[in-house]
Amino acid sequence: MSNEQRLFDIFGSIFLLSQKLQYITDDALSKHNLTTKQFLVLGAVDTVFDDPPSLNDVATVLATSHQNVKQLAKQLEKKGFMEFQRDPRDRRKLLLATTQQNHDFWDSHTEENTQFFRELFSTLTLDEVKELQQLHNKLMTGFDKIYNELRG
Repeated sequence: MSNEQRLFDIFGSIFLLSQKLQYITDDALSKHNLTTKQFLVLGAVDTVFDDPPSLNDVATVLATSHQNVKQLAKQLEKKGFMEFQRDPRDRRKLLLATTQQNHDFWDSHTEENTQFFRELFSTLTLDEVKELQQLHNKLMTGFDKIYNELRG
């Protein structure tokens, strides 16, 4: 197999992996009336930022649009997982914050979540998980460089 064919296969495989991961995660979250994309917004707000981020900040982290994040955040607000706040420095800007209900929900599902992730990666040894994380980080660095150049 040529190197070009190998790279093409990896490229296609990453897309397929992404689609299957979203399908599996949507299925697991559906019993809680949540989606993978909503989960990612909650995760970004809680883990990436020290202070409540703007819609644009979250959109940048998730490589999506301001409007998409706003729509997802509105759905999460209706479910009691997120709230909109006005930026005290710029009242025109909306900030996102997760609620105590959100934290209580995830705290009460810690074991279920741990089991979900263990099952997802059950075919890998601990050393393989570490290697995958290193390779993933290396790929993300390269992808981020290209992505940021394209966005200007």
